[in-house]
Amino acid sequence: MSVFFTRKKACFAAGCKRMVPSRRLMCKEHWLLVPHSMRVEIYAGLDLWQSGRSPKTYLEAIQRARAFVAEAEAKLARK
Repeated sequence: MSVFFTRKKACFAAGCKRMVPSRRLMCKEHWLLVPHSMRVEIYAGLDLWQSGRSPKTYLEAIQRARAFVAEAEAKLARK
């Protein structure tokens, strides 16, 4: 099996310590909080970057998703 599929990293959601495969951005719990439209933006940005364009679109989409998840968790904690 490729190293790409076996390497682990921390979930990109703020404060999450769960380890996820390196090809994933977040753990399942946090990824499911990201709205579908944001997921589409992330994948589109990744496609642009992988085709040789700037990673800016991808990185900005990731930051928006990360902020969205943090806000969603804060709302859940206030309930």
